[in-house]
Amino acid sequence: MRELRQSRRLTIEELAEASGISGRAIGDMERGRSRRPHRGTITALAQGLDLDEAVRAELLGAARAARPGPQPAESVRISPYTLPRGVRDFVGRRAELSALRALAREADEGRAGAPPAAVVCGPPGSGKTTLAVRLAEELAASCPDGTFLVDLRGLDRRPPPVEQVLPVLLASWGVGDAELARLTAEERLARYHELTAGLRAVLVLDNAGGEAQVRPLLPRAGGCSWW
Repeated sequence: MRELRQSRRLTIEELAEASGISGRAIGDMERGRSRRPHRGTITALAQGLDLDEAVRAELLGAARAARPGPQPAESVRISPYTLPRGVRDFVGRRAELSALRALAREADEGRAGAPPAAVVCGPPGSGKTTLAVRLAEELAASCPDGTFLVDLRGLDRRPPPVEQVLPVLLASWGVGDAELARLTAEERLARYHELTAGLRAVLVLDNAGGEAQVRPLLPRAGGCSWW
């Protein structure tokens, strides 16, 4: 990627502007930190680089070869954890952050009704996760029950269903293996909502593939914020 960019005499910032892919994502690809970019990311970069059809096809082929084959949903690991480290030199997104902060303030002041939930959408590499993590970091001090991120792997061929996500979330909030084994799928969902009603936390549901993955996990009561 670096050779292609330099052959066009573009800086990372110029390529980011031309393609709509964040400079951080481009830098990670050039340094080998991102070895499995999505097709949409490669297509946007190819357009930004103004590649001819032959080179574009070669680039897409290399990206496909780097991606692993499909895995059964049962083998996908989902781990909620304290937030990954955010970007120190975060800039921009002032309007988006302002709107999200206002939503969080409404919840703090009891004006939001149901716990707040926000959808952050955009093309691959545009900084959706970075934005959500940035806001969650800001809210961490007022969320004593923790800040979590779950990768829903919505772009996988077989994204994990809600039934697979729930046990991991419940375990992270103190539900033991013995209790989980006794509960049916419906009872686990009910237990989840019972617990979240008493939590003050932030949960980032990252890489959601669609409404079916997210809607059952939206809070019905309590002080949780879902992004």
